Amino acid sequence: MGNKNKNNTAARSSSSKVGKGEQIVKVRPSEIYFTFTKILNTFSGCGKTLSETLRELKDGEVVIGQIPMIAIIEADKPTRTEKLLNDSSGECTSDHDDDDDGYDDNEKKKKHISCRAKAKQENLREKIYCSMNNRRLWVFKELEKLGKIEEIECRLQSKEVGLRLERKGSRNFRIDRVSLEAKISIFTDKDAAQVKAVVENTSNSDNQ
Repeated sequence: MGNKNKNNTAARSSSSKVGKGEQIVKVRPSEIYFTFTKILNTFSGCGKTLSETLRELKDGEVVIGQIPMIAIIEADKPTRTEKLLNDSSGECTSDHDDDDDGYDDNEKKKKHISCRAKAKQENLREKIYCSMNNRRLWVFKELEKLGKIEEIECRLQSKEVGLRLERKGSRNFRIDRVSLEAKISIFTDKDAAQVKAVVENTSNSDNQ
């Protein structure tokens, strides 16, 4: 899972300030988990859509070095017990901003803690990487599918940060909801056409 040694096959994102306890690792986007199963269609900073950014990277109008590295944590993969409990709790599954602190009340928190304890007893744990930047991850995953990149540089958060998020969650992170696939919550016909054009152009280029 991932490669903490340097090699020349990784796509180098723009330099990001590495925080205390962080380290730079190289990972295949396909191995990184989304923290929500639905993601927004536009980047909050520049306002560009994900499909537009994908096209610009594919066509060379934007280079990978202009895209900030995504932050990831290493966590225990949630078990079936945890997912069943979370599926019945009605928690948010998208990366919309909200003011939820992770639990509606103390009772839900108690259930969550109890579920975590039971899941650990199932002895089905494996370590996975989870992204803190789902929209950028979607773009990188699509680039990997197109054969444009193999690995990306990521900022692996400290173990303390990973453990805290895994244990308590946050408004932007639910370990119970991680997934290797995610759908864009607002995906117009124009967006679909742009992604299709990128794929078709890549296929035509490969055949020439």
